[in-house]
Amino acid sequence: NWARNELNIENWNISHKGNYDPGKHAFQWGLGFDKTSIADKLNEWEYQDSAGYSLPYNPSTLQVYQVLNGSADLKIMRYSGYVQDNILFSGSGQDISIQAGIRYSYNNLNKAFLVSPRVQASWKPKWKSDFVFRAAAGIYNQPPFYRELRGYTGELNTDIKAQKSLQIVGGFDY
Repeated sequence: NWARNELNIENWNISHKGNYDPGKHAFQWGLGFDKTSIADKLNEWEYQDSAGYSLPYNPSTLQVYQVLNGSADLKIMRYSGYVQDNILFSGSGQDISIQAGIRYSYNNLNKAFLVSPRVQASWKPKWKSDFVFRAAAGIYNQPPFYRELRGYTGELNTDIKAQKSLQIVGGFDY
């Protein structure tokens, strides 16, 4: 097995995060910009020898078993952001809080605009013990990075969609 591969990834990021807390609400927001440059060169071959002859066998030439060559030069720009509100309701010795928000991202490589809403609620009842009950739901999107774009044989697929999931979670803390 012989390989002389080269992968260079350069990532630049700038972001802003803020919050505003006027009382029962606590607002949070953020904006981000990522610029990623990827230069990839794939150069591999495999030679198999068995009892003095190469596989596949051809006595007049030296043949390698497998060859992989590929290259990629990508410039990816990603814009992202979020806004969230945290609301606290308290009284009678119990606390209820709700967090609701939305995240978004846009990727210029596959022109994907992704939106991920989410909500979480917690309730701390007026009990002797310290219990907090929680429930959350949200849509989560994970955009692909370079490893998901390049196949094992070196081909590049920039039409890959983001991994998506709907999650609903419930539980409690004691």
